[in-house]
Amino acid sequence: GADAFAGADLCLVTHGHFDHIQDVPALMKASRMSLVASPEVCRFLCETHGLPASRVRAAEMDDTLDWQALRLTTFEWDHRIVNTAAMFAARPEAKAMLSDLYFSNPYDARRMGFTITLEDGRRVTNYCEGFNDQTRMDRVRGVAERDRPDLVVAGAQLDYPAQVAEAAALLGPRRLVLFHPHEAYFNFIGLPSRPPGDFVAAVRAAAPGVQVKTAEPGRRIAF
Repeated sequence: GADAFAGADLCLVTHGHFDHIQDVPALMKASRMSLVASPEVCRFLCETHGLPASRVRAAEMDDTLDWQALRLTTFEWDHRIVNTAAMFAARPEAKAMLSDLYFSNPYDARRMGFTITLEDGRRVTNYCEGFNDQTRMDRVRGVAERDRPDLVVAGAQLDYPAQVAEAAALLGPRRLVLFHPHEAYFNFIGLPSRPPGDFVAAVRAAAPGVQVKTAEPGRRIAF
């Protein structure tokens, strides 16, 4: 709920799919957060939801922004292919419920990841939904070489343990936190994912020096 974000200062929006953007306007209006996102997402939120331009900052890919004591760098990540026709066919009752949500948001906005350099110099990289069969590992290698993340947060879903493990080995963070970005939604439309333990085991085999954990909604993890 919005109360959980009441003390937040900064909102980073990775892309314009409804399950990542739909709650942002209400959270922004209920908090003091500033927002950083692609120009497409920023334009949509200002024009459609009336967010004030003074609280929104558009970022390009491979951009660097200083925000108070933080430094943000951006990068492009590769979303898996979404077959909306097959998805709606699996649950016909979902089509009327979800098609408006899918296509009334900036669906084609570029997918943006963020590395945040903290005040003490540690670097946290948010890879949003993580890695899949569309991931271009040369881009992952570029993020690793440029940002040298200490902590990576990324999605782990569907049948992609091998891609998650390969990316973890390339990025080489001290710690990796994996979460499922769509678990309830995927279960609803009949898209089961591999269990979290499969992703953890794959990462440990490919990158034994990376400490890997899985996160659950509402659980706080301290490092």
